[in-house]
Amino acid sequence: MEATQVPGVLCREIMPDSCTGADSSRANLEQPVRYEPLGEEHGDEVMQLLLHSFFREEPLGIAAGVRTPEDVHHWLPAFVRPIARAGLSSVAVEAESGRVVGVALCHLVEGHSHDSPLMAALQPQRDIKAMAVAQFLADLHIGLDEDAGSLSLLVLNVERHFSGRGIAAELVRTTEERARQRGLKAVTADTTGEFSKKTFERLGFRVLRELRYEDYSGCTLRPGPVHTTARVMLKNL
Repeated sequence: MEATQVPGVLCREIMPDSCTGADSSRANLEQPVRYEPLGEEHGDEVMQLLLHSFFREEPLGIAAGVRTPEDVHHWLPAFVRPIARAGLSSVAVEAESGRVVGVALCHLVEGHSHDSPLMAALQPQRDIKAMAVAQFLADLHIGLDEDAGSLSLLVLNVERHFSGRGIAAELVRTTEERARQRGLKAVTADTTGEFSKKTFERLGFRVLRELRYEDYSGCTLRPGPVHTTARVMLKNL
């Protein structure tokens, strides 16, 4: 089946529990977190979380030069708001304060559509670095045999101080349940670093394809020494 060229999970590299700083997370260990559908009312908080947490650490974006809020803030609303309106995504919310501490942004892949929420939010002449990210993710899927009726996990992010609590894993499980309720056959994700790959493998995802950043011919990417490879991953439901 022809691949659908959609961006997958640009997953901030969530460290394994044994690698998270105890002092930074202990204060949050007893604070209850609830999971709920992402609504438009969460949009501003989600964008702030992504601006100040996700985009500072996401490996593919860093390799393409997307490093600061200034590289992102002008197109981020056009990316997040349509996804929020679609009703397929989830947030993790600190129960006491109601503050968003994690998010899973998802997109329904239908038919053989090559639509990309990220690509649709960008202006090619202005957003050159982000366009490189979007095109890399599209090229990563070319020629893959993927189910058309699947849910693509576009972005997965948890606030650093809440790492080590299994929030990312629960957001993925929530995504899987949402896909099942819609009668979908699979969840897909594009992992952009080593830690996110391991996280998804633990959750039952398998690698369909991998591509080293240094081998990509579409543009020049400058990855760090650890996160050198992006992968398309899939879990059948």
